[in-house]
Amino acid sequence: MQSDEFEELEEVNLTEGESQIEAAEPVTVKASLTETTAENTNQIKREEDAHDAYVQTLEAAFIARRNRGVYPSASDLKHMYEVAKSEIPIEEALAGLHEAFDHYVPKYSGDTIRAFAYIKQHLFHKHYVTSQRTLASHQTEKPLSYANKKRVVRKELTPDWLKENEETEPSAPAFKNDAHFEEEKKKLAESLHELEQELKNN
Repeated sequence: MQSDEFEELEEVNLTEGESQIEAAEPVTVKASLTETTAENTNQIKREEDAHDAYVQTLEAAFIARRNRGVYPSASDLKHMYEVAKSEIPIEEALAGLHEAFDHYVPKYSGDTIRAFAYIKQHLFHKHYVTSQRTLASHQTEKPLSYANKKRVVRKELTPDWLKENEETEPSAPAFKNDAHFEEEKKKLAESLHELEQELKNN
């Protein structure tokens, strides 16, 4: 009995599921997916074309300054693409490339820049320093909010009875009895005189 009821429920669920699947429109889903894929593909192609133009410009400048060979190595191209994918504009990259060649100090005769990795390191360092300077200048231009705030001076809260006691008590002298003070002074002077004589005798 229980298995018969279960089979009936299963059949009902299958028929409901089939009707729901038939109601959906697979064409619209495929069309929107195709459109999105096409847009993404076009965007990726545009980015790759921009990177290719960037790399070709860097490649030409690098080979001209290197004065060695006609084509860059695979490693050089890899480093050029890394620079192209970074945030460094092409004008800054070309200026940095020429600067790296101009300021290069050879370690021995015949030593030259042969790999673009050296240029990449110079470009990234220069871009980092420049971006940090601009960031610091933007931060110093902002007015300091804590300096503009009005400072609140905290008042010490004291009970009224303490204030009344302080006002009524006259200031007590340091020594109540001047005679006692004079006696102590004489004793100290005598003991000092005795110590001086002992030092003279020794």
